[in-house]
Amino acid sequence: MQALIALVVQHGLIVVFATTLAARIGVPVPAAPLLVVAGGLAVGGTLSLPALLAVAVVANVLGDAAWFVAGRHYGHRVLGLLCRISLSPDSCVRQSEALILRWGGSSLVAAKFVPGVSVVAAPMAGAVGMSAARFVAYDALGGAVWSLVFLGLGAVFSTQIQ
Repeated sequence: MQALIALVVQHGLIVVFATTLAARIGVPVPAAPLLVVAGGLAVGGTLSLPALLAVAVVANVLGDAAWFVAGRHYGHRVLGLLCRISLSPDSCVRQSEALILRWGGSSLVAAKFVPGVSVVAAPMAGAVGMSAARFVAYDALGGAVWSLVFLGLGAVFSTQIQ
């Protein structure tokens, strides 16, 4: 944990951006715990909370946009690939499609907090034909809520993190 804190203190915004982007693309990196640490450091004055929020949201949207474009161009083939690694590959595509069609853009906000669904929500939005503007708006909102939750947890536990 000390190494993570030292890395965030030294390279703050770049580490948060790169880790969050990698996580949204699908690399198994600890983006949420990193945001908690960054939030705690921001309360201590080491990092800027608004800047952390901004880079985390931009990284969220860029990572998800790559999957959105893949879903738009390759449709259910991309989803089939992602669902092969899920716990229930047979129902993965059907459930994800039903979620997006039923809840629309708001499902992109909720999906940030649901493991498994978060991976397929962006490409599914592209595959079902959601407009790019609507996708970006809802994904940015979801990224902001997700980032604020973990930055906020860091703020709450800032004494322990410092």
